[in-house]
Amino acid sequence: MRLSGSNLFSMLALAMFFGITCSAQAQDKYPSRPIHLIVPFAAGGAADLVARLIGQSVSERLGQPVVVENKPGATGAIGGLMVARAQPDGYTLLTAVISSNAVLPAMKKNPPFDPVKDFTPIVRIANSIHALVARNSLPVSDVKELIAYAKAHPVKVTYGSSGIASFPYLGAKLMEREAGIEMVHVPYPGDAPAMMSVASGNVDILFTPSARTYVESKTVKLIGVATLQRTPTYPNWPTLNETGLRGFALVGWVGFMGPKGMPQTIVEKINAAVNDSLKTPAVQQKLDQIGYAVAGGSAAEYAKDIRDEVERIRSLNISIE
Repeated sequence: MRLSGSNLFSMLALAMFFGITCSAQAQDKYPSRPIHLIVPFAAGGAADLVARLIGQSVSERLGQPVVVENKPGATGAIGGLMVARAQPDGYTLLTAVISSNAVLPAMKKNPPFDPVKDFTPIVRIANSIHALVARNSLPVSDVKELIAYAKAHPVKVTYGSSGIASFPYLGAKLMEREAGIEMVHVPYPGDAPAMMSVASGNVDILFTPSARTYVESKTVKLIGVATLQRTPTYPNWPTLNETGLRGFALVGWVGFMGPKGMPQTIVEKINAAVNDSLKTPAVQQKLDQIGYAVAGGSAAEYAKDIRDEVERIRSLNISIE
């Protein structure tokens, strides 16, 4: 059968109509199957704990399982690339942290992805409050003594991190610059193994949002909280600002992102589910216990936060190969 030009145009128009209709119906029914939530760091770390906590709460609200998958490596780049390359249908999401989706792209000369162009920001979940901790056997009790010790033992003090260009790495590099010291970097695939290394005495210090349990159990010692003022999360813990490192602050974030091009209706559904979860006292309490303060807000606000943070870190002129 031969088709005239007008018939072919009609068939193409009809196909486009049905395609648009099916896409709209799929968005309306979202989610109709499990959502995969990629955590680009090792299990047991701060980002993993937040992902599992919020994932469970979102699952209850959306009526579908949220499956958490740990894909550690390359300071979050491995997991981040998985999501960046996924279909933008809302079924593959990223637990994005400031390390992988701001610090790494801002500091690396050839970043693995663009944190603004390659993802769809969904919601800022919480702000991470970092504390500086040390192995118990390190002969210092505060940041003044730590700086003096590092100056007396040049290139001997070791600091852990969840990878080159991670937020704890940035914190240590800023401390080196401001205090005039030089330390040795020891990278790990996540916050949890880095903390265990400090606890076992293999590494001297670590910036971490997961300090509370380890400090309270005296597994590690507290040097100070990296905020300008004391926080509700750690009201009795001294800040680095008040104990010898004036003006020093290291406050990060964790949020959900998806591949670029996600439909706005799906973004709004996930955003609403997360914001509703953050209103729950049980969720707020658990976030506080692991060193996070509730954030929330719109996808547009989160997108602006990312752009601003990337520009701020670039202005520091700390680069890596």
